[in-house]
Amino acid sequence: MTTTVQIRRIIACILALIIFFDYEAASTYAYSEKEISHTLKSEEIQNIILESMKGNQSPGSAITVANGEKVVHEQYGFSNVRKKTPITKDTLFELGSTTKAFTALAMLILDDEGVISLEDRISKYVPWFNVNYNGKNVEITIEQLIHHSSGLPEKTINHFPEGTSHDLLEKTVRLTDGIPLNFYPGTDFEYANIGYDLLAYILEVVTKKKYEDFVEEKILLPLGMHSSYFDLDEAKKTGNMAQGYSPFFNRAVEYDAPRYQGSLADGYLITSSKDMGIWLNAQLGRGDFPEQLARLIKKSHAIDNDIVAGEFEGKPLYYSYGWIVSEDGAYITHSGENPSFTSNIIILPKKEIAIGVQSNSPGSQTINISQNIMKHLNDEPLVGITYSQGLLDKIFSIGIIALITLIFLAIVLIRTMKRRIHLKSESVLKKRKNFLLVVKLLIGLSFMIMLAVWPYIIDYSFHMVFVWMPLTLIIFNVLCFILVILFFYFINHEVSADKGYGSKELVEINVSNTDFSRWFRLCPFTSINNLYISSQDQP
Repeated sequence: MTTTVQIRRIIACILALIIFFDYEAASTYAYSEKEISHTLKSEEIQNIILESMKGNQSPGSAITVANGEKVVHEQYGFSNVRKKTPITKDTLFELGSTTKAFTALAMLILDDEGVISLEDRISKYVPWFNVNYNGKNVEITIEQLIHHSSGLPEKTINHFPEGTSHDLLEKTVRLTDGIPLNFYPGTDFEYANIGYDLLAYILEVVTKKKYEDFVEEKILLPLGMHSSYFDLDEAKKTGNMAQGYSPFFNRAVEYDAPRYQGSLADGYLITSSKDMGIWLNAQLGRGDFPEQLARLIKKSHAIDNDIVAGEFEGKPLYYSYGWIVSEDGAYITHSGENPSFTSNIIILPKKEIAIGVQSNSPGSQTINISQNIMKHLNDEPLVGITYSQGLLDKIFSIGIIALITLIFLAIVLIRTMKRRIHLKSESVLKKRKNFLLVVKLLIGLSFMIMLAVWPYIIDYSFHMVFVWMPLTLIIFNVLCFILVILFFYFINHEVSADKGYGSKELVEINVSNTDFSRWFRLCPFTSINNLYISSQDQP
């Protein structure tokens, strides 16, 4: 009997061990490679991928999904449309603002090694740094820069200097000298790229190394990310650098955007889908890399401030260390967009899944794709597709066609314009016409002023619009300006008519086209210059 009991106990222990190890193996990753592949190949996700890319005029996208053990890669479209070069897992993309997680991690390393403290004031390392709030000098800490709670205004991006020389980092951060803050540091949230450039500047001050060299030495190489670059020329030498694109008249056109060397830390890391897989698994705590990195990557997901940065599905989000994190830490994300590239990353630590999408054109396609992959894996309803740059391009493309039509009609109208002025009830007519002329002038002037200042109303500049927005927006703005000029030209002839022909009972006015003809020859729309414009003498 005793022997039988002992045998049963042994069998029970073995079964318990089997169940335990089976559970551990099953919980190593929540989604298998097969499940991930099934999701990516599903009809719903395929439709979303293709529709998102088409709607944003995106020529190519690379999708990376990691589960802590395996990495699944999918590629769509071209890295160079003209050369018919397909996207591969080695294709290189600019990350945009998802670079910030690397910069914040670099600051955590410096803090961990005792080189700095995250609670240190900026002025400790940058003596000339001087900012104010409501006219009073205030201090900002390193941690506040990381969390975007410094009060620095994002509109500083309008003045970022272009170029590739290293001295542009200091020229960029010098834009903050003496600047008024939008709120008292540590009390609110405003996303400001220049804060991360200041972090890079502090890093260079304390380490005596270039920011990009430090990140490569301390993060990229230890993780095994050997296909990641800050130097665009080095990336191009590999032959894997994707050509950047921008939407123009409902198609993608090649766009070699300006380079901002002073902004490497806030958005200019270049990496591949292959290296993205390494980075995603590192966020899940998986990979062969130093203990310090593993520990600090986990710390970078922690929320240590109570300032709400946004919301997701009705729940508050907080800005941690280069990541946007839900209150329970179950949802971690960040997007990035440069003038000709975009990316988005979603990490679900509790479900052991991470998704990264990269594209060689701006727009919302990477967000659409990554969010719907997450939803499909979780058996949740898919979210609707949104369009940003692509939609703007479509709107202004239609607007351009409409404006060209209006300009053409206005030119024909001015050329053939004839007016008859009856002098019966002359005083009443003059008062009415004077009032209408004033109204027209005010409308025209208001519209012209709006065309000249609208970017500044939204804290942009025309240069920023030219670099970051579809070119169709600029063309639309120019055509609006030309239409307003024609409007004033029309009013000018009305005024001339009133002044010159008040003494006759009935006059017929043929518009003199001499001055107009001279102006029209300067008109950029030479395709309609074949209109015959005759000069006629006034009767």
